[in-house]
Amino acid sequence: MKTKTLLPALLLLCLLFTGSNTSAQTPDSVFYRHHIGVNTQIAFDYFLKPDNRTPLQILYKYQVRKNTALRLAITSRFSHQSFIDPTREYYAGEFKDFNNDSTSTSYELALGLGYEWQQNLTPKWQFYIGADAEPYLDKRKVTTTNYETLVKSVSPNNSEPFPTTHITHVEHNYTTKGFRFRPFLGVRHQLGKRIYASAETALITDISRFDYRAAGGGYWPELSLVHEGFRIEGRYITKDVDISMQPISSLSIFYLF
Repeated sequence: MKTKTLLPALLLLCLLFTGSNTSAQTPDSVFYRHHIGVNTQIAFDYFLKPDNRTPLQILYKYQVRKNTALRLAITSRFSHQSFIDPTREYYAGEFKDFNNDSTSTSYELALGLGYEWQQNLTPKWQFYIGADAEPYLDKRKVTTTNYETLVKSVSPNNSEPFPTTHITHVEHNYTTKGFRFRPFLGVRHQLGKRIYASAETALITDISRFDYRAAGGGYWPELSLVHEGFRIEGRYITKDVDISMQPISSLSIFYLF
């Protein structure tokens, strides 16, 4: 529903942009070349749908002329988690203790470069249009170690106990490398002499390559032997092209200087 209501408004602004000859800044206004800001949209997305990765996006614009600007965006997300999940299971008078030790570390880095054309609508409102190109890297590493302990375990001839502890260790590596092309339409509202807010809608084409690797195994420490029945080593690669519409892809606050 948001898409249906937002797109006609932006198309109307586009018509106003093409039909007007006023510049992005009036002749008597102060000309600021530098804009620096933060995208608050990814922070809202984080609180509404947390993925445990702290988001940050720094935006910079360089005003080339009164109605055009170069754009730079640096985006990062990072998280680190670790937990232990102890459980116990019973088997005919004996029981097994399980301790699942897991660690997950992930980060995303993206660098966006773009250009925008601007047009004043009123003294406080401005419309702009442009495009960004953004290469990115997304990596995640998950390490799991499972400790399985069999308590009161005795061999069939009662001569010696079975190995009481079995350890499995698996390491998963996920890597996504990609490139986004992002044509956008935006509106800007001047909140003060040096501060303004902006909102953008974008059509995003995402070309990516996903690489998954796993390696691990299991062993009994008492026997100092690797369990041949449990070995993992594999790789999985996919390539994808995705096109999506984001009605609100950026809600930003900027400072002029």
